[in-house]
Amino acid sequence: MQNKFNDFVNNVYCRRELNQHKAHKIWDEIKEIIPNNIRQLFEIEWNHYCMGEFESDKFGIDIEMIKSYFV
Repeated sequence: MQNKFNDFVNNVYCRRELNQHKAHKIWDEIKEIIPNNIRQLFEIEWNHYCMGEFESDKFGIDIEMIKSYFV
C-alpha cells in the first residue's frame, strides 16, 4: 500500500491532466482505508490545488494529513 501511496503522491503533485488522471485511478484504489470525513476534506483540497488556488507546499499539508494511513 505504501508503494501505491507514493505513486499517488508523485502524480497528484503534477497538475498535468495525464498525471491527475493517473492519481485519480490510484486514489480510487486506496481511498477506502481513510475515514470518510478526512477523505472528503482531502478531495476538496485536492480540487482547490488542481484549480491553482494554492501552491504545492500548502497542498503538502493535506498530503501529510492522509499519509499516516499508508505507513
